[in-house]
Amino acid sequence: MAEARQKRERRLKLRHPLSHLKLQLRVRRGWLSHEWVEVRPLDFSLRGLSFRTDEVFAPGDRATLSMQFMMEMGDLSLESVEVIVRHREKHCSCFNYGCEFNPARTRNWAHANKVLASIEALLSRYGSLVSKLDQGPLSRSSIAAAQRS
Repeated sequence: MAEARQKRERRLKLRHPLSHLKLQLRVRRGWLSHEWVEVRPLDFSLRGLSFRTDEVFAPGDRATLSMQFMMEMGDLSLESVEVIVRHREKHCSCFNYGCEFNPARTRNWAHANKVLASIEALLSRYGSLVSKLDQGPLSRSSIAAAQRS
């Protein structure tokens, strides 16, 4: 089972699940107009991210995203970062897209990269904290084992 998942893995680095990221996609509506549509982020890494939407893109298409990582002490945000769609998978009436950040087409990439690195660092710390809590004396498995004894 682990080998099959590893073969399907398309990312080079660890992906982080997202719960506090607000993600909007710029979608063209007609010849000269566009709108920002909220999409559901699925995971994130410094190289790219994945999201779910009912908008249609093909692998190789470029898209512009706006993101805001919400925290109690202040938000981290990027107004515009370009991505390249690398993978598309049908999910019910929507599509899951795997995208790679495109530094060549993103304005002020140095700033954007710093914000993306900060988001990844925060998610990594959060993930390790959750992992420690899951393995500690108050984890669900520890409580269940104590109740069986």
